[in-house]
Amino acid sequence: MIFNFTRVFGLWALVAPTALAVGMRKLDGQQYEDKCAGTTWEDKTSNESPLAEDCLKLAKQFENGHYGWFLNGATPDTYAELGHVGTCGFGVEPVVKEGVKATNFFFGAADLHDLVFDATMRFRSQGGRIGATGVTQCDDTTVRWGVYHTPI
Repeated sequence: MIFNFTRVFGLWALVAPTALAVGMRKLDGQQYEDKCAGTTWEDKTSNESPLAEDCLKLAKQFENGHYGWFLNGATPDTYAELGHVGTCGFGVEPVVKEGVKATNFFFGAADLHDLVFDATMRFRSQGGRIGATGVTQCDDTTVRWGVYHTPI
């Protein structure tokens, strides 16, 4: 599912689903599970953030996943949602070079697990909420990721 997000007061806010022509294909095999390395971390936790317990459940779903996704024709400022549980969603978007309108990249289930789990451990609030974003490198593509509140 593809969602269009805007940045409002430092929070990720859902604007509306989009019907962009981004191909997203699940690929089975260990060679697809861990495609990204390193990340920046930015705490986006607020009272509107998803519940940390939902984010931990989301991470658990991908803990031993031997698969990944190939995103074809992905564009900046359009998040491709790779998973959600309850209030917690996780999505990615490419950070493309100037003059490039779209790109292709792989993102692994282990990458999703690690980023959601680590963000939850790092930024969980006293109120049990978590919101985060960052930038990681997936092979030769720079990818922005986000943990955000899903519509329920």
